[in-house]
Amino acid sequence: MRKTAVLYPYCEEILYAVTLFEQLQEEYEVRYLVSPPGFGYTGKDAGYACNHPPIGQVVYGKFPTEKEWDVLLLFEPVLRKGDFFLKECMEKALLQRKEVIFLSAWEGNIPEEIQGIIQKYPEQTKVKTCPVVLVQGGDMKIHEPEVPVLLVGGLLREADCFAVFIKLVERFRREGSRIAGFSDHPLSGLFDLFSLDHIWGDREASEEEKVKKLNLYINFVARRRNAEIILLEAPDVLMKYNEAAPNGFGIRSHMLCQAVAPDYLVGCIPFDVAEGKLLDMLGEGLSYRLGCNFCAVHVSNVLLDTADALRKQTVEIVHVDMEFVQKQLNKQDGESKIPMFDVIRDGIEGMYERIRNYGG
Repeated sequence: MRKTAVLYPYCEEILYAVTLFEQLQEEYEVRYLVSPPGFGYTGKDAGYACNHPPIGQVVYGKFPTEKEWDVLLLFEPVLRKGDFFLKECMEKALLQRKEVIFLSAWEGNIPEEIQGIIQKYPEQTKVKTCPVVLVQGGDMKIHEPEVPVLLVGGLLREADCFAVFIKLVERFRREGSRIAGFSDHPLSGLFDLFSLDHIWGDREASEEEKVKKLNLYINFVARRRNAEIILLEAPDVLMKYNEAAPNGFGIRSHMLCQAVAPDYLVGCIPFDVAEGKLLDMLGEGLSYRLGCNFCAVHVSNVLLDTADALRKQTVEIVHVDMEFVQKQLNKQDGESKIPMFDVIRDGIEGMYERIRNYGG
């Protein structure tokens, strides 16, 4: 029987992990989504966070009464926008004598204040991370994977990157495919996925050594899982977005593609980039940078707020109405060599079939 869970903090990046939660793991039922104060989601459907269609689950502003739930699933969001009050919520749940599980891709990512509470309440708390496989042997040379590699990444991480990745994970599994999946999102450990954060966070390794370690680890995990395909979520953006929002320049994604060259590249792009000639140009540029052109793209309803980005020198986005995506797709129909999909409204099937039939 599944434990009834509260998931905190609810924010836009986990919307589609919530919709697929019970398909991706068997231990928990997320009955309550609780949002931090000030986000404006309280009392609204969870889809409101991304200006997406309703999913039928309302967001709460505080914990439900004690008898209605068993465990708090707590995590630190990847896209840190706003205050999340993790420590306070953890303490509140412990006072109600609830079990608290802190989710993290890697134990090295756990904040010190959370570590302190875990040490204080060892019987009520635990940490759930992605499994770390101890690599045996290996000559630290770059070896091409024995199975195809699919990379999901975006020009902006806010452009539904984790949503598309997690939907593809679920779809391949539903088909019966054996996968080795890698994502650095804190929820990944719940979904039997692996992380590369322990390699990215290795302060003693040079960048060149990290590339070799990435190759060795991904290949080793794929063999251990007897995988038919490797699914990777890009650890950052695929490339610099523009001068106002360099967004990390996509350095880690470049390193990852040096370690394991992708056979399939699924892009997640803002709707205003979904223009045939521009998309083809971007794809050709990525084929030089990463060694692979887009096989398909998802068109997101995000839009970079250029004025705010210039003022704050950080990426600031807005979620426009989904109708803008459909209008852009209709306008560009047939103008690009790269097929465009709206995975949010139309589902994953079209993109999945494109990947299955893609000839490279």
